[in-house]
Amino acid sequence: MDVNVEGMDGIEVTRVIKRQYPETKVLALSMYLRSSFVSEMFKSGASGYLLKENAFVEVVQAIKTILTGQRHACAKVASLLVDEYIPVDGRAPAQTPLTERETEATRMLASGKSAKEMALITHTSVKTIDARRCRIMRKLGINSVAELVIYAIRERLIDVDGQRRT
Repeated sequence: MDVNVEGMDGIEVTRVIKRQYPETKVLALSMYLRSSFVSEMFKSGASGYLLKENAFVEVVQAIKTILTGQRHACAKVASLLVDEYIPVDGRAPAQTPLTERETEATRMLASGKSAKEMALITHTSVKTIDARRCRIMRKLGINSVAELVIYAIRERLIDVDGQRRT
């Protein structure tokens, strides 16, 4: 599965495949070495992640590995994952900055939903939505909704058309 198939979102397609056919093994092939892509593919149910530059050499071994029930990542992806969870400088690993509710609120805000619309969707009050927005922006060090939109696109929470990605 390609992470970014033209007209489709490989992460979401993987999620649907795993929901409908949980025994299916998915191997991600991508030209992208970004932690957000890698982590979202694994979270969506992929069993492996190869960069396209390694695919020809590693694809057979990757398939054999995932068919045994293990996960597979090419060397660059494995290094990226290790660096993300075990920093070289000894500091505590970075945590996902937003909770699931905050992530969903970020998606809605970046997609142009008003606080009133969000309150109706989430069955909360406008005050709760406003407090959540302030908390999100403080956590991310963001000072405007425009910066929040850029963050949401960069982190693949929405696409450039403002549609939900994952």
